Amino acid sequence: PVDQTLIFHDEIYKAANLYKIPSRRVDGMDVMAVREATLEAVERARTEGKPSFIEAMAYRFRGHSMADPAEYRTTIEEERWRMRDPILVFRDQLVEDGLASAEELDAISAQVEEEVEGAIRFADESPFPEPEALFEDIYAE
Repeated sequence: PVDQTLIFHDEIYKAANLYKIPSRRVDGMDVMAVREATLEAVERARTEGKPSFIEAMAYRFRGHSMADPAEYRTTIEEERWRMRDPILVFRDQLVEDGLASAEELDAISAQVEEEVEGAIRFADESPFPEPEALFEDIYAE
């Protein structure tokens, strides 16, 4: 059992150390930093069979739920974080580095939007599962 008083509320990744799990904190707004940390964790899992814990520090652009209007945020705060939107920043980086054109990325965005809309249609048109389905695929046979 872990002494709950030892959990680090400001640095959650350090709590993994209590379980001897390699951990690190990463800038969750930096696509390449998240990729690097994830690749490291995957490699550890594959070669050593060990888990990893990554605390990705990122800004939540919306409230906690649909019931949370996020009125505790200022417009200036939101605008400052929007400038660091990892999708937009990474897009600009890809174009600037000549790894993709704006047109190519626009085409990918349109394709993704189409796939998401298709998935939403499929979900909306599908029947609700039977209550028994709640217990399916929980344990390996």
